[in-house]
Amino acid sequence: MNRQKRHYRILLIILWISFALRIYHLTGQSLWWDEMWTVALLQMPPSEMFSALLADRVHMPLYFVALRGWVSWLGLNTFGLRYFSVLAGFLAVPLVYRLGQRLIGRNVALLTAGLLAVSPFHIWFSQETRMYSLLALAPLLVNLLFWQALRSANWRAWAGYSLAMAVCVYIHYFSLFVLLAHYIFLSVYYRRFPDAFRRWLLAVIVPGVLFAGWVALTLRIGGYREASISWIAPAHWYEPLFTLLAFTAGPTIDPAQGWPYVALVAGMLGVGMVVWRYGGNGRNLTVLSDNTLVTHFLLVWLIAPLMLTWLISLDLPLPQKRSIYMDRYLIVSLPALLLLVAWGWELLAHKWPLLVWAGMASMLLPASLALANMYTHEAYMREDWRTAMGWLSETAEPEDMILLDAGQVLPLKVYGNGRLQTQTEILPILLEADKRDAFMQNEMPHLMHQLTRTTNQFWLVRSQDNTNPHGFPQARNQTIANIAQKDVYKQWLDTRYTIITEKTFTGIHLTQYQAEAEHEP
Repeated sequence: MNRQKRHYRILLIILWISFALRIYHLTGQSLWWDEMWTVALLQMPPSEMFSALLADRVHMPLYFVALRGWVSWLGLNTFGLRYFSVLAGFLAVPLVYRLGQRLIGRNVALLTAGLLAVSPFHIWFSQETRMYSLLALAPLLVNLLFWQALRSANWRAWAGYSLAMAVCVYIHYFSLFVLLAHYIFLSVYYRRFPDAFRRWLLAVIVPGVLFAGWVALTLRIGGYREASISWIAPAHWYEPLFTLLAFTAGPTIDPAQGWPYVALVAGMLGVGMVVWRYGGNGRNLTVLSDNTLVTHFLLVWLIAPLMLTWLISLDLPLPQKRSIYMDRYLIVSLPALLLLVAWGWELLAHKWPLLVWAGMASMLLPASLALANMYTHEAYMREDWRTAMGWLSETAEPEDMILLDAGQVLPLKVYGNGRLQTQTEILPILLEADKRDAFMQNEMPHLMHQLTRTTNQFWLVRSQDNTNPHGFPQARNQTIANIAQKDVYKQWLDTRYTIITEKTFTGIHLTQYQAEAEHEP
């Protein structure tokens, strides 16, 4: 009894730490572009919001519907918007505990809850006005119900699984990988669970029909060819390794440094221990031990989304090929990894207790450094549109014009004052070299001639989103630091106009220029 009380006291401490880490500094960072797009959707009438989601072709609607109801209660402010994700992230901790207890045992469940509570990767997305903390939460419930249905053969359990899966697929397209993992597992163990496989096929009818309905609506407006994911770079051979690094050490690290890999090695040691102990235990699939079944289930949950996303995203010469490799989509697999890591450490504890303490320190110390970067180091934070647009609003004169591209209009609308929004000139986003050269040679001089006829001072806004698939910010920071060499607009303006002021914020660079009264570009 005393041991059980101590166990639950530790769990309560873990839950308290989990909530504290997710609520701390919640409004300390600016909304980044995707979060601002969420705000823009919530400000639309419901019919327009659904139309915008369909037109974007990359989002399922449930998160936005739920958040719409949420902000009607807490308000459309940074704290209220992000608090929804905080709660989803917090609830994942007791749920992963329950799943770990059901699959493996209380000690592993407690250790997994602790790992998820302090996970920098999970905390980052628990503080973001996006669906990713919900995308980590829903599969936990789905997998818990799946395992209960698998063991109980109760139609109520399968009905609960069907309902939870229907909710899950309407959160994000990557929820389909959870269904795929279940299909792979049941296909491999069909002889072990013949009735369960048939029940599963019936249970997925409801989520399948609901998902097909959304897909049909998307196909009616032209399908997925115009999905706004062209910015995602093709995957390289090493991406899965960096995904595991981000899962274990967090996105707010520098992968060129050595210390984050300590967490990766410690995590892989735990996974390797489980695979060595239970991964290939026997050839007869009908008589495998429960531990081997659980091991295979967790490995499929971890590996299937990761490897299929990687294969789809490789730079192969295929028609209509699109990359979808982003770690935030793969958060569906994070709990599986942490369950395997915790289980492996628990196995090691039987023979080498001191090694387990070393393993925990190897995960917790890098996590602490990553969290310190997240909370205090501007270089690792989201693009600071709030400070940049606030400074521009205070500094720009009433007659100054603002040059920006279409992607920067939304931040100006969210964080700039109303006056600035009437002083803008939209520059095209020039991605193709031939179009870029033609515009800069033929159209840019005319545009600037017209602009400098009405004002002799103007601003150029340049920004760089963090498009690294693992969330590492170094490439973004380097681009902003070398913006004069990398940005064609700034290069062109720097050679023709006088620079008055330059100011750099996280992910953003502002330049103020002055033109002579009769300047001809």
